[in-house]
Amino acid sequence: MADVKEPNGSRNSFDEFFNGVNLPDAPANDLTSRMKNFVLDHEAALGEMYKVLGEDIGDSWDAEHDPIGIDVTPIDQEPIISMVTRFEGNPQFNKIVIVFAHLCEEMREMEHLAERRFYGVLAMFGHRDEEDGEDKKHSSSDQADADIAPKIEPEGEMGMFLPFFQDLVNFIERAQAVIQNVICQLACLYHARQKLYMTTFKNVMLLPLFERLGGLCRVLVTMDVIIADNPNIADGWHQYKRMIKYVRSDPKGYGVEEGQLRLFEGLLVRLDRKVLNATIFEDAVS
Repeated sequence: MADVKEPNGSRNSFDEFFNGVNLPDAPANDLTSRMKNFVLDHEAALGEMYKVLGEDIGDSWDAEHDPIGIDVTPIDQEPIISMVTRFEGNPQFNKIVIVFAHLCEEMREMEHLAERRFYGVLAMFGHRDEEDGEDKKHSSSDQADADIAPKIEPEGEMGMFLPFFQDLVNFIERAQAVIQNVICQLACLYHARQKLYMTTFKNVMLLPLFERLGGLCRVLVTMDVIIADNPNIADGWHQYKRMIKYVRSDPKGYGVEEGQLRLFEGLLVRLDRKVLNATIFEDAVS
């Protein structure tokens, strides 16, 4: 077989043909590097998606330096009844779902009301800014002495907060009634002898209802803890009852009618039993 001779100048022509083309010396290493970069980029993209779609709480709102905030919570525009009644196959099931949906909404609103209206006042009842008061006492300025708020006796402060405690009693009674209502309905529905349970609700898990029920129970437990941990409430209530005892011994001397005094004492007994004994949750489930 004859040897094939390479034409003169072919080496130079090949070099000119591949000139400017950046080819790696090891194709396997180049492919591995490309795959590695792809994995890293894909991991970064997934991390961004996780941050956007995750349930983690982001940076908290600094109300002191940023006093304006925008509430972007989505609001349902469709009434609950219209969403449930679209399915006409089981009207009995629709009625029960509507009742539980309204109970869930009421328990959610009561939980938010307790956080906004009652927790802070109960926790800070009777507390004073003693450091600020001491600074004003040692100040040589007459204006500083005038700015010192007069000390309020425990019974006087309790008397000022009686309307708040009356609102608290009404809230607690409603919360206890809702909890007992939900428990009774669940006990009746999830019963082996209940026909509707065997045909429909045996495999139905009402998780949102149980979550709202637990949230409202947590509200009552939290109130019990706050009241028990704040000794100013117990002290103010004790002093106020002593004052009412003096009024009871001589109503005319204090300018109070006996009928109004008996009615007022009934309100105080209701307040003592419902709130200040710190047995709110126990009364709800007993």
